[in-house]
Order: sequence, then C-alpha cells, then structure tokens
Amino acid sequence: MAKTGWTCEELLTAIRLAEQRKDLKQKYDIVSLLIGVNDQYDGEDSTKYEQRFEKLLQKAISLAAKDASKVFVISIPDYGMTDFAKSKNLDTQKIASEIDYYNRINKQISLKYKVKYFDITPISRKAAQDKTLIASDGLHPSGQMYKEWVDLMAKDVMKMLNK
Repeated sequence: MAKTGWTCEELLTAIRLAEQRKDLKQKYDIVSLLIGVNDQYDGEDSTKYEQRFEKLLQKAISLAAKDASKVFVISIPDYGMTDFAKSKNLDTQKIASEIDYYNRINKQISLKYKVKYFDITPISRKAAQDKTLIASDGLHPSGQMYKEWVDLMAKDVMKMLNK
C-alpha cells in the first residue's frame, strides 16, 4: 500500500485512513516492510523513526493474522550511491552512516518481534561501480537491482508462504 517517497508517518496515516474506509483486508498471507529512506532524507529524528517503525511492524504482524513468521523486513537501500545524490552534492558518507544507523534500528526491532530481516543495503551500494543497478531516473533501483534483491530473498519468502 505504500508509495515511493513516503515516510513512516505518511504510511501510518495512510493505513489509518484505509482502515477507516475499510479498504484494508483483515488478513494477508504475507506482509513486507521497507521504510525509512525518506525519513533519513528528511532528517527525521531517529527516535521518532524507531517509534514509528515499531508501530508499522506491529501493524504488519497484525495484518499477517498476528503471525510474525509471515512478515519480513527489508533494510533501507543506500541512495548515496546514485547520480541523484551526486547531482545534489549530498554528503554520501553521511548518508551511508545514517542509513546504517536507521538499519540498525529496524533490524533490532525486527529481531525483537522475531521477524525475518533481509539486508539488501550492500546490493544497493554496488551501484557506485555498477550503474545498471540504478533506474533511468538516476535515483531508484533498476530492474536488475530488484532482481538481486529477489534472488537474496526468494527462497526464504517461498518458505514463509508455504508454512
């Protein structure tokens, strides 16, 4: 249900609105959560990110019939490796450091709830040397990068679906 560009707060708001409209099913076979890059980009306080991410993970588990084994979290990719970041003269070392910090937060919370965690950040960082991993917009992952993410996750996600 998320959209590109959303922060944790925007996703929480969208979920609340969808619940009010009764647009959300009560149970999903599997739920994934990848959120935080826009919180980092916007300079969101990490404490707020931690609180909001935990709320989102709790909601994800709830939507998976309260079965944490049907939920997985994907780490935040590092957009500092993109042409977008370079064109904006962004501090790529600061981005990497902050992304790592946010990922420590979301991994710790994932472990707390016993949710599968996939670290795709190293794949995103390969884009510094391999421009085929970035879409033509210079910012988002290309199909090739998504394929690498899927290759990393597919076996475990299939097991989750077959439980």
